[in-house]
Amino acid sequence: MGSFKLGKMTMRSLFHKPATVKYPYEKRDLERMFPDLRGHVQCDIDTCILCGICSRACPVGAIAVDRKGGTWEIDPYRCVQCASCVRECPKKCLSMSTECAPATTELSVTTIHKPAAPAKGAAVGGAGAGAGATGAASGQGARPKSKLTPEQEARVAAARARKAAKDAAAVVASAGASKDDAAAEAPAAKSEVTK
Repeated sequence: MGSFKLGKMTMRSLFHKPATVKYPYEKRDLERMFPDLRGHVQCDIDTCILCGICSRACPVGAIAVDRKGGTWEIDPYRCVQCASCVRECPKKCLSMSTECAPATTELSVTTIHKPAAPAKGAAVGGAGAGAGATGAASGQGARPKSKLTPEQEARVAAARARKAAKDAAAVVASAGASKDDAAAEAPAAKSEVTK
């Protein structure tokens, strides 16, 4: 029975192409052969918002995001190619390449710098120019206020009214407490004078 299997395998290998290739000279089309192959993580830094969700999703901590510095780093020798970061990325700027990371003699971290965005809405004219320059110099750009819906405006107004009522109640309570303290001190002072 075993000789039939051996004969079938021998005949098949005689008439089919070899299973291996001469690697440095020939390369297989891995994308076509293995479409789900996970190579190394690639980041499209122009699309990336440096939110850091990928670094929190990475089970081995191979990704580091520095929002202030504008850098995205990956340690390819720590990465286990699980693609958790790719699934969790809200902007879909991460992808898994089909080719594996190239062999190197040194272990290094790959760092990608996000180009600095130009300042939005430069201030024009008198007092606005001074305020805009101060904000730009300190690194804090003024964000334009977003338009609130009527429902959101009602919630904000109700929250402000509750806060004002709470502050007024605190003032009344502190005034009442100070009157009680003054009233308690007055009889004590009279008793000391009479003695």
